[in-house]
Amino acid sequence: MSYVTGTAIGRRISMRIKRIFLQVLVAVLIAAGMRVTANADTIKGKCGDNCRYSYNTGTKEMVISGTGDITDNPWVKASYFHKIKKVTIKNGITALKVKGAFECCRGIETVHMAESVKEVAVRAFSYCVNLKTLTIPGVEVIDRRAFEECSKLSGVEFSKSIRKIGRLAFCGVGFKGELVIKKGSVMEEMPFQI
Repeated sequence: MSYVTGTAIGRRISMRIKRIFLQVLVAVLIAAGMRVTANADTIKGKCGDNCRYSYNTGTKEMVISGTGDITDNPWVKASYFHKIKKVTIKNGITALKVKGAFECCRGIETVHMAESVKEVAVRAFSYCVNLKTLTIPGVEVIDRRAFEECSKLSGVEFSKSIRKIGRLAFCGVGFKGELVIKKGSVMEEMPFQI
C-alpha cells in the first residue's frame, strides 16, 4: 500500500498551478505581441485639412489620400523617414504645398502623383538621391528646386498642361540633355537648362 503525504499532494498542485499560470502568461504575451505587430505595420496621420497619410513599414510605401492640398509633413521628424521607398499621392489631392515635404529623404526610389495633383512645392523632393521613377501626369506647376540633385532620376514625361517649371527645379538630376515634354505643352518651345 502506498501512502501519499500532504506535502507531495501540495507539490503536485503547486506544479499544475505553475504550469497553468505559465501557459496563460505565454498566451497573453503572444496575443499582445500580435496586436503590437499589427499596429506597427501601418502608421497613420493627417497632413492637411482633408489629407491623410499612411506609411506601411513592411512595403515602405507612403500613401497620401483625401482631398485638397497637402499642407503638413509630420513624417519628416519620424524615425522611419529615411526608410520610405515609394510615395503615392492618390486622386483627390490637388497640390503638394509643403516646402521641403520630402527633402533629403534618402530612401525614396519612386514617386507617383495622381492626375489631380497640379502643383509641387519648393524643394519638395530635392536631394532625394535615390529617386529613379517620377510619374506626374497632371502637374501644371513645379516650383523651384523641387527635384534638385535627384541624381538617379533618368527622365520625366510632363503633361501637356505644364505651365511653369521653376528655377533649378531639375538641377543636378541624372538625365542628360533635354527634358521630355509632351507635344502641345505651353512650355514646348521654351528652352531651359538642367
